[in-house]
Amino acid sequence: MKNQSAKVSMCAFFIAVMTLSWSFSIVNLFEVPLLHSAERNIFVNGDIEKSGDGTSWATAFKSLTVALEAAQEGASIWVAAGTYLPAEGGDRNAGFRLKEGVSVYGGFAGGEGSIDQRDWKKNKTILSGDIGRRDQIEDNCYHVVWGADHAVLDGFVVTGGYSRDAPFGEPGGPGAGGPPPPPPGLGSGGGNTPPPPGLGSGGGNPPPPPGLGSGGGNPPIHITPEHILRGPDIGAGAGMINYQVAPTVRNCTFIGNEARKGGGVYNMVTKVFPPPLGMDRPMPTFINCAFENNLADGRGGGVANDLGTHPVFLNCVFKGNVCNQKGGGMYNDFGCSPFVINCLFLENKADYAAAMGNDGASNPIIYYGTFTLNRAETSGPSLYMGTGPSNDPILLKSIIWGNQCEWGDPGIYAWHDNSPKVEDSVIEGGYPGENNTDVDPQLSPDGSSKLDCGYKPGSSKFTPDKLPGLLVSLKPYVIESGPPPPPRRPPSEAEPVVPRSERIIFVNMAGKAPGNGQQWKSAYISLSDALKDAAPDGAQIWVVSGTYKPSSDDPSSDDRSISFVLSSGVRLYGGFTGTETVLEQRDFERNRTILSGDIGRPNNFTDNSYHVLIGADGAVVDGFTITGGYADGVAYDSHGGGIINYQRKPQGPPMGPRIGYSPEIRNCIFTGNYAKDGG
Repeated sequence: MKNQSAKVSMCAFFIAVMTLSWSFSIVNLFEVPLLHSAERNIFVNGDIEKSGDGTSWATAFKSLTVALEAAQEGASIWVAAGTYLPAEGGDRNAGFRLKEGVSVYGGFAGGEGSIDQRDWKKNKTILSGDIGRRDQIEDNCYHVVWGADHAVLDGFVVTGGYSRDAPFGEPGGPGAGGPPPPPPGLGSGGGNTPPPPGLGSGGGNPPPPPGLGSGGGNPPIHITPEHILRGPDIGAGAGMINYQVAPTVRNCTFIGNEARKGGGVYNMVTKVFPPPLGMDRPMPTFINCAFENNLADGRGGGVANDLGTHPVFLNCVFKGNVCNQKGGGMYNDFGCSPFVINCLFLENKADYAAAMGNDGASNPIIYYGTFTLNRAETSGPSLYMGTGPSNDPILLKSIIWGNQCEWGDPGIYAWHDNSPKVEDSVIEGGYPGENNTDVDPQLSPDGSSKLDCGYKPGSSKFTPDKLPGLLVSLKPYVIESGPPPPPRRPPSEAEPVVPRSERIIFVNMAGKAPGNGQQWKSAYISLSDALKDAAPDGAQIWVVSGTYKPSSDDPSSDDRSISFVLSSGVRLYGGFTGTETVLEQRDFERNRTILSGDIGRPNNFTDNSYHVLIGADGAVVDGFTITGGYADGVAYDSHGGGIINYQRKPQGPPMGPRIGYSPEIRNCIFTGNYAKDGG
């Protein structure tokens, strides 16, 4: 569902306030100590014959769920290798619910006396959502793991979560409540289609989804911050959901989980919207984790971050994740700006934003990242900046190379006029910034390069103990804004009056120069001049039939950004012969009046105006043929060949004036226009 234009005004109104101010803090990242005293350890072994009291390996609990229920703050749960289910039977709301201040470690053989003796790579410890019929994913848990503040999850494979068929937007679990969900069928697509056979089945390592758009039930529509704050969404975070909590997750693999949003993991820590200025918000932290072959229908195949949440990812790999819409590897929205340090995005797929998508004033900081072999169907296979106020990621010492997109640039893609900061990086095709190059980095199969940039697996520079210092060093790059602007006008108050004078301005391309537009015999010959004249008071403009092209004050200019620019309240009427005295006398069908973007060489579209018309609130365009717009540029100039109805560079303060326009178009034909989006 390509609902980008619908998101523009929504994002401008709601979400960018999340970036007004968020306190940079590394407090709580390592509050839970790695080691706990033996008397506070709880032991779990699913292979033991009879469940004990959990006080030793010999008397271990068989059930991890029971161990979590028994654990008190400060306890450490040691889990032996094997596959663990949160429940047996049909309760799809079941899941492993972490506890505040409790650490859960997997990877034990079942006899260790020290946590240093475990081998979590060898001793696979699997948390599976396959609670129902084996090899049938549609009856699996909605969420395999529920996070908790100051909790630790370390050394597990998390798989088999499935919430693609969950009722859209319906809160579930702790904290659920509030108004009822949207009416059935809203944006639903008419039913729950089963996924491709075998996807995620059996609780092990499933194959990647067979392609985009396969199965998946009801694709989600975009929702508001108020809806997100109602309670945890059943359809978000099939592998792990961190709703208003910030755990630390280490040495874990999220694989074969499927959701509407956040297939592998969903993070949302915000409790108050908009957050008070200077509020210190926790940061979910992921260290040495892998997100592989997860799937989302709407946003974030691997991970989705929502509503002002700024997680930390260190030494993480995002591989083979798929999103049928936007954000194959990771998706950030509503002002989410994660720290992504020494991470690899490899072979992820999506319609938009295969590796990472950023909407609504999301400004991630990416340090030593590599994006390669990601594939987008429409645009943005690597780093994607989308709708809303400015999305300005920071990309430092990183590599973007070998990504694929059939319709757009395989490098850094901006749907709007965003300003990412890129330094000391290798970008295929080049990118402005200090010390950037486009020389082939000669990537190894593991995604690494011999250059001093990009993902460095096993590097001593990025060990977990270095994380606090790394975050401090990146603090200068955090994008912060000033105090919030005054609140918007309540909906109950009247809209501002659109200027509309009774003055009529006349235009006739066959008239005599210079013309002042005050009557037919002294009509302007330039429609661009008439539009400037009409702007202050919202006058009417009557235009004689013919072909009109936008012009600038410089007659020799070939600037393709030249357009007919409407102004608030201006009414533009075509179809006149040049003798009419009342509007009803015109015949726009017979007297064809053409607005053309063909400002350059005739019959060569590539030097045409990007946009024939630029809209305005309360403006009217009536009785024209609009043709020859050719929006083949970047960002703003890749949208709206015939007419574009939003501002260029909406970099104003969050919650400021909306950036879209609402003109009225009547009796017009749009023909022969081109754009990458919105021809």
